[in-house]
Amino acid sequence: DHRDLHSFPTRRSSDLVIQPWDGNVTIDGSGLGDYSGITIAGGKDYITIKAAGGYSFTVQNFNYSGIYCAATNADKSDYIIVDGITFTNNNTPVNAGHSSGIRFTFVRYGSIQNNTISPLVKGGIHIRRSNNSPTAHFTIADNTLNGAFSSTGYGIGILKFGTYIDITNNTITTSWSSDADNFINGIWAEDSEGTGNDTNTGQNESLSNIVIDGNTVITTNNPLLYSDNGVGIMVMDCHDCVVSDNEVGRWGEDGIEVDDTNITPENSCNVIVERNLVHNIHGKAGGVTGFIELAGDPGDSDDNCDPVIVRNNVVYMDDVSIDSGGRGVRGFGSHSGSRGRAYYYNNTCYNALSSPHRIHCFKFDGFAELILQNNIGYMQDETNAVIGSGITNGGLIMDHNSWYRVDGGNVVSRSGTAYTGAEIEANNLYGDYGEEPAVNHIHTEPLFISAPFNLTLQSGDDRIDAGTDLSSIFTTDKDGTIRPQGSAWDIGAYEYEN
Repeated sequence: DHRDLHSFPTRRSSDLVIQPWDGNVTIDGSGLGDYSGITIAGGKDYITIKAAGGYSFTVQNFNYSGIYCAATNADKSDYIIVDGITFTNNNTPVNAGHSSGIRFTFVRYGSIQNNTISPLVKGGIHIRRSNNSPTAHFTIADNTLNGAFSSTGYGIGILKFGTYIDITNNTITTSWSSDADNFINGIWAEDSEGTGNDTNTGQNESLSNIVIDGNTVITTNNPLLYSDNGVGIMVMDCHDCVVSDNEVGRWGEDGIEVDDTNITPENSCNVIVERNLVHNIHGKAGGVTGFIELAGDPGDSDDNCDPVIVRNNVVYMDDVSIDSGGRGVRGFGSHSGSRGRAYYYNNTCYNALSSPHRIHCFKFDGFAELILQNNIGYMQDETNAVIGSGITNGGLIMDHNSWYRVDGGNVVSRSGTAYTGAEIEANNLYGDYGEEPAVNHIHTEPLFISAPFNLTLQSGDDRIDAGTDLSSIFTTDKDGTIRPQGSAWDIGAYEYEN
């Protein structure tokens, strides 16, 4: 299990430290033209830029970036640290590629931590072309990014290849100012070019060993007012990557997306999505979007990939101002692929709203292998689980789940044929699909403590001790409680503790 944060190499002391000495420091670029506040040339190593001694360090009003490390593939930089700096920018950026609070290119090791960037403008933190080697390490932690985007950008962007990067405990609170801002994202990690090899280095540019953990990524405006686009957390073509313990809310397209471009060797393999809270995702008009969405063929067995594991996550919809009707929004879902593999264990989906604010808790268009076990879906007037015809015959295992629908309608649809709870209990769900019978499903109303904000089960709920044993795969719930607490596993993201 590679979800723990990485142990990075020991570094020696910096050759150059830039910090306040006997007072607060402000570097102001107002009226100076197209410059960055601090620029580090290529090949410069062991540099620390930090606030110190109780004094503040502010970099503001630059047309390019607050701090820009302009290394190249031929002249890389190592061990650059930015710690405790405040970045503000009231200028209109002149260059979409360079305009960020912090922008690094070809920096192989370093950390960006405890910084405040407001407003985000084009982007907050932008890391590009980290060298693809097992020694590359980077930490982006405990930063605060807020304010309104003025155009396309990222809160935190990892573009092109990189390995051993930890993005942890950052807070991104933002909005966008018009419908023209159609590509706004919280945390975005991808290979970027989609060519298999980087055009500058000729190297495989896939991401690997990326941990995105403990971040808060929320928009403050109503997505209906402006863009349909925007993803809270995107991971694209990533090997051995974890997205865990994040809160993501109110994005226009997807909450968390794992994407696979089907360009070998750039594939999403061995990805774990666990213990996240995702709420009130608007959905892209005319698109297929979701709270936690898989796209392409992640976990593709043809590429010797391990399946994507989605476990112990909670998603809910309760904001009546967000109209998801007709937008194909799903709590947990997939689209575009046919060869991917994904296993969903002990997730909880709750929709407090009826039509037109509806979502499908689980909806899958195509997979070679799909497992649904110990999950809860709670709906008002819509089908809980929609399994499309693209799911390969014999490729579906679905047991020990709880599908509840307030209006008593059909809870599961398989290739256009709908089934009630009673039909599922009679084990005749699958018909001629050649799959295992749907067994041990529960269709009584869940006894949540305080839905949707506390979806822990209360004493006496039918889902307690009713799940299947998955201890060979994992052993804890969303809060870290050991499973099981009773005679058997519980269904849902939380294990009941007496």
